[in-house]
Amino acid sequence: MKIGNDSILEKGFLLPYEQDIFRAIQTVLKAAYWNDIHTKSGHKMSIKITNCGDLGWFSDHNGYYYSEVNPVTNQVWPPMPDILKELAMKAADLAGYKDFIPDCCLLNRYSV
Repeated sequence: MKIGNDSILEKGFLLPYEQDIFRAIQTVLKAAYWNDIHTKSGHKMSIKITNCGDLGWFSDHNGYYYSEVNPVTNQVWPPMPDILKELAMKAADLAGYKDFIPDCCLLNRYSV
C-alpha cells in the first residue's frame, strides 16, 4: 500500500519470518551485544543498538559515524545473517528498488 509520495506499507510483511528474524538477531548478539549510545554532547540516547555486516552505525562524543569495527569492543561487526539480507532485498524490491543489495544492518532495541 502506497503512503504519500515516497513510502509504502506492507502490513504483515515480516510476520511469516518472525522466528527466523529472532534467531538471526540472537546470532548477531552473540558477537556484538547491545550498546548504549550517546550524542556528541554526551546525552545518553533512549535506545540500545548493534550492527552486522560490513559497517556499523554508531554515535558517541565524536558524533554520528559508520565504523568497520564496534567502537566498544574494537571487533569487526558480525556478518549480516542471510535472512536479514533476503528480507531487505525483498522489501526494497516491493518499494521499486530492484537491484538493492544490503551490506550492513543497524538493529535498534527500544525500551517500553
